[in-house]
Amino acid sequence: MQNDATIYSNGTRGMLINASSANLTMQNNASVHSHTSGGVYFQNGTFIMQDNASVYSNTIIAPNLGTMVSSCYGGGIYILDSTFIMRGDASVYDNSLYCDAGASAQGAGAGIYSDNSTFIMNDNASVYGNTVGPIPSSTMYTSGSYGGGVAIYRGVFRISGGIIYGSDASEELKNTGLHGGAALNIWNMGNAQRGTFDSNGEWQSEGNLSTTNNTIRVMNGQLW
Repeated sequence: MQNDATIYSNGTRGMLINASSANLTMQNNASVHSHTSGGVYFQNGTFIMQDNASVYSNTIIAPNLGTMVSSCYGGGIYILDSTFIMRGDASVYDNSLYCDAGASAQGAGAGIYSDNSTFIMNDNASVYGNTVGPIPSSTMYTSGSYGGGVAIYRGVFRISGGIIYGSDASEELKNTGLHGGAALNIWNMGNAQRGTFDSNGEWQSEGNLSTTNNTIRVMNGQLW
């Protein structure tokens, strides 16, 4: 996807890709937005967002997926068994994940949900304004709403540059997670680090990251 290519409001996932060794690059001003069952689902390959590519204003609401679902993940992007790279000025923003299906339900990763994958953020990539929580005015509730910006389940997260806003940001920028991890949520053997890649492409860690409600800003592997 390139130039001003747009996938807009088709009533389902914006893009659903599940193919061995698939490769997808969103570049220039390409966008996926305004879908009612999530933005991008990508499995078994490499997905790259670069330049000014964006995924925004996508929503998942549990009843849209069938009532009494046990969980819902990845309002903007769901990555499974893949490599996902955000670089340049790529952005994921204003996505919503509402999973109300009773006491056993949970939702995670309103912006990005990475499952058993490698997620790399470089340059000025940003994740902001995403929300995971109960359906507004619902009489049901979810037992867990985590990772408003990014949720890492298994797999690894590496950030050399970019920003994931937390609950300490302004109203229009902050990511929201009702039960924690507004910026970043990591669990079940997930691993997150900041650092840089050397000239051979090898990762050089500058420190670990953990679940946090606070904004994560990284430049050249350093927090700032």
